[in-house]
Parts: sequence; structure tokens; C-alpha cells
Amino acid sequence: MRNEGKLQHVFVMAAMLVFLLNLSHISNANAFYINSNSHHVQKSPIGHTATSLSSQMESEISSSTKSKRKKRKIKIQKRSSQLDLHDRKKGDLSEEELAQHVSSVYVNGAGGLMQGTTKKRERMENESQQIDESQLAIIKKLDRHPALVLNADYQPLSVLPLSLWSWQETMKAVCSGKVTVVDVYPNMKVRAVNVEIALPSVIALTEYVKQPSQVPAFTRRNVFLRDGYKCQYCRKRYMTRDLSLDHYMPRCVGGKLNWKNTVTSCRKCNGKKGSTLPKNLKHIGMKVVQEPRVPTKWELATMAEKMVPRRVHQTWKPFLGMGMTPESEDSDSGETFFDSVEEY
Repeated sequence: MRNEGKLQHVFVMAAMLVFLLNLSHISNANAFYINSNSHHVQKSPIGHTATSLSSQMESEISSSTKSKRKKRKIKIQKRSSQLDLHDRKKGDLSEEELAQHVSSVYVNGAGGLMQGTTKKRERMENESQQIDESQLAIIKKLDRHPALVLNADYQPLSVLPLSLWSWQETMKAVCSGKVTVVDVYPNMKVRAVNVEIALPSVIALTEYVKQPSQVPAFTRRNVFLRDGYKCQYCRKRYMTRDLSLDHYMPRCVGGKLNWKNTVTSCRKCNGKKGSTLPKNLKHIGMKVVQEPRVPTKWELATMAEKMVPRRVHQTWKPFLGMGMTPESEDSDSGETFFDSVEEY
């Protein structure tokens, strides 16, 4: 009896499987039919309806992605031109070239001021399709005029990166009374419906912010800064993309990645050194300029002052330890650091 029950169960399952297969063939037949004269498979009206809907969706998507493709193309062109510039500058940089490059990385790199303002502007363009080109040009110009932020003692909050606020953050802080306007851009104004305010170029906090005094954090940027963005083996200055962190005592013998065992090295010297022990460097014709150490906050601050861009706005110079230049040589209409900042 049990065997007969099992056989009946198997027959029922087989019948259900055959029914489902026939049902799938019927549904496929409704979607496609075969033309016996041309021996080609043609789509039924259901297929044509789906095709028309997909083409309509594609046309709608193409209109929204057209601007994105254009932006991507412009970004690729900028990137290729920057690579050409990189090839020309590869090698031992001058102090001025290094200061320009490092400041550009801090401003336009990950989390930098220019990257944040660019993302905000692109998001605004995507959300509002009615923005005028003249308005967009004004916003771009405002984005390139940030304010230097000073502590209540009229010292910059930070030097590398420079303590800068976008014009939106600056206007919010001014209106809320959190900052005092120290100086303004002569030819830049922010206009509202019934108000016209000169754009601040230097602002100071009304309340003093205590600066941290602990040991500097161990980061890639701080190691480069401690060593002056200079390879500790060939003594040449390089751009950040050409530098790497080298284990002074190789990892294969237990070397750790910390302040006391990490030096800045160019990629060529890093590959040449490999797993060579410090005592055997002379055998391969290498010598370390300065052994790794834990820097102080003031040491990094002194080094950071050398990385301040040389071409900043006239109103910033007194607070960055720079001498004032005549207006004819460095006027407000002249080119500044933000007019030639590099993108990374």
C-alpha cells in the first residue's frame, strides 16, 4: 500500500510539471510568433508595446544624462592636461612649486573646500533645471572667494590646510553673530532681495577656540609634512602622488608603521631599498637623510607655514606672516591661488 501511495504521488508531481511546461509554452507563444514565409521570429503587439515603452524611457534618461556625460568629458580633459603638467614637474620641485602643489591638494583633495563647494553646486544644478547661466557664473565666482578664518586672538585656526570657509558658511556666521568681519573683498558683493553685503575675505571668531596640544596624529600627510615632502634617500622634493611611506626597519623583520619607523620616500628609492636593513644601506649606495622620529606640534606648524601658497589675496597676507606688496603688483583683479588651483 505504501508503494502504491508513493507511485501515485510521483504521477501527480509529473502531471503538474507537464502542466507548468505547457503553460510556459503558451505564454511564450503569445509574446512571439513565427512567420513561415520569411522564417524569422517577429514580436507580437505585446512585444511592440514593451519596446515603445522602453524607447520612451531611454529618451527621458538620455536627456538627464546628457549633461553628466558632458561634465565627465570635461573632467577627463582636465585630468589629461594635469597629467601633462605632472610629467613636466616630475622630479625635484622648487619651494614655490611645492607650496602651490601641497596647498592645491589640501584645498581640492578629499574633504577639501573646493571639492565640497563643487559638489554643492552640481547638486543645485541637478535639482533646479531653471538656473540661469549668468547666475551659475556668479556662484562659481563666489565659490572661488572663501574667507580666511581667524581665532579670537587673530591667528589662523590652522595653516595647513588653511582655515577657510565658503561664502555660504561665512554669511551664515556673520548673520548669526558668531564672527567679526575683519576685511572684505573690494569688488565682491552678495545680493539678496533688499540687501547688498560686501563679501568678507577675513573673519575672526568671537569666542576663542582652544587649540589641541597633544602629539600630532600619525597620518600620511603629517609624515610628508615632517619630512618636508622630500625623499629621505635621494633628498629631492616630489608631488604627493610620487611619494610613499617606507618602513625604515622592514616589515619582514617586525618593523611597524609608526612615527619612529616611517620615512618619506619616492617610489624609485622605495623599490631600490626593498627589505634592506638600515645598517646595510651603505652597501647599496643609499643613506637616510634623517632617521624617523615623533615630531612636535610646533615643528609641524613651522613646516606648514612654508607650504602656504605664495599668491593669496592681499587682505590675507598680514595674518599669514607675509609682507604687503603695492596694489599695482597684487591688486584684487590679479590672479590668486584659487584662480589656478589644481584638481586631484
